[in-house]
Amino acid sequence: MRFIRFVMTTAAVLAAVAGGQTASRAHFIWATVENGQARFALLENIAEKPNPDFVKYVTATALSPRFGGKTLAGGTLKDGARYIPLGSPGTGLSAPFGTVSAESIVGVKERGGETYLLVYHAKGSTLLVDSSQMTKSPAEILAARTGDQLKISVRQFGKPVPAGEVWVQWPGETEAKTVKTNALGYVNVPWPAASGLPGGFVGIRTMVTERKPGKADGKPYASIHRWATLTFPVGGGAPPPVEKPFTQLLRASYAGKHEVVSSSEFNKTLFAEKLTKPQLIVHLQQRALVHAAVDRILTAPGVSKAVPYGDAQKNVLTLLRSDLVQLGVGWPADADARPLTKAFLETIRESAKQGPYFALGVQHVYYGGITNGGRTIGQMIADQVKFTPTYYLQSDGYTEYLPKVNEITDADARKEMIRGGQAAYAYIIASSNEDVFKTATTVSLAPRSR
Repeated sequence: MRFIRFVMTTAAVLAAVAGGQTASRAHFIWATVENGQARFALLENIAEKPNPDFVKYVTATALSPRFGGKTLAGGTLKDGARYIPLGSPGTGLSAPFGTVSAESIVGVKERGGETYLLVYHAKGSTLLVDSSQMTKSPAEILAARTGDQLKISVRQFGKPVPAGEVWVQWPGETEAKTVKTNALGYVNVPWPAASGLPGGFVGIRTMVTERKPGKADGKPYASIHRWATLTFPVGGGAPPPVEKPFTQLLRASYAGKHEVVSSSEFNKTLFAEKLTKPQLIVHLQQRALVHAAVDRILTAPGVSKAVPYGDAQKNVLTLLRSDLVQLGVGWPADADARPLTKAFLETIRESAKQGPYFALGVQHVYYGGITNGGRTIGQMIADQVKFTPTYYLQSDGYTEYLPKVNEITDADARKEMIRGGQAAYAYIIASSNEDVFKTATTVSLAPRSR
């Protein structure tokens, strides 16, 4: 999603509350979602009450947040915070589930002899499962629960941030605890026992530094300090008991698999900026084979028009075919399938006996991956391999596709789609960890043109 930037011109007041990035009294913009509405406030921590003196920093002219791919307008100012209903008339949103986000450019600050541009990136999720989805923010926090652990990831333009300091505050706590991300940009924090966890919001924040000089309002700066915050409800702070959209149920069924993929060998090589052209070719060829198998099922005679697989989804194959031709290898044949791919293709073909929804579940995972975080992946590939992958950079239509998925109500169809998505993640994780994608691996290919 895109963020609406703004510049706060009354820097004198904000300097007192946010000028020191490591000071104990620093304030940050926090977003929370509760009872079908979003709240934005400038706070020291998530447990603090909004201060009426700071309401100017969340007004309609100062802050333009987004939700569900749309800008949230209006709202009510009360006791130092801004409240905006979600899913109200005019927003085009059918249910208040998802993630609200906002970005604010504060201005140039100076501390310890360093001048920097101060920027806030606030994110608040209606459910924990929404917190694991990556946006297009230059700095953001992702979170997912795995067993009795909360996995927190810090990203900068989609890349993991190692050794990043993270502050985590659970409901009932007055102070945040500090942890650091590991070499892969994440850290596991113990999930509190249910008996000792009151209802409320988990608040997480971190700071990412971008060594990029520039000017703002005529003032030069040497770097950019980006403070990212994330909140999600637990216990009594959960959203009201309304039916979850099917897309939310699908996401929950993947149980943090997106984060597992981000730590795979392919992504580690990509994030280390060491991806080679032969590795990219293997990656795209195996994806092409999966897309082709799914396409054959979803476009077969007799498949209901209610299955959401239209021109935007079919265009993914067109873009991928063009990329492979430009790379000099063309569309792969069945003989190009690696062992893991061959086994997965057989699973997809067998699933057609039960209908198209298993294949649609596979398509859902692939399509979401290339149209969301795929933009970041595509740009990294372009920078490293000197080849522009239109598959990642031009595939589109995901926002329009999701409401059609939510119209799938048949219980058996939903089960098959969930099963297909889970199978897709299992394959992607296994295949992305193959030795061929490790940093030091040399891949030999015999280019072919078909």
